[in-house]
Amino acid sequence: MRVPYLGVDGLAKTGQVWVRDGLLTGTIVVPAIAGQAIRMLGPALLAGKPVPERTFTVSESMPPLDKLAPARLAG
Repeated sequence: MRVPYLGVDGLAKTGQVWVRDGLLTGTIVVPAIAGQAIRMLGPALLAGKPVPERTFTVSESMPPLDKLAPARLAG
């Protein structure tokens, strides 16, 4: 019996490789947020205002959800 394994380690050198190699059926990729943090910090420092207490980023499925066909999950 083939069991589809899903991960939450969407790092470039681990989870993403495991999906490409077929060890994982899919994983979640959370993009790096350093750039987003700098884009928020710069204007806040210039304006003398605090950065928002919370901000959000969008994670992505690898492969995309529309590519995770039910037939693939069924084995």
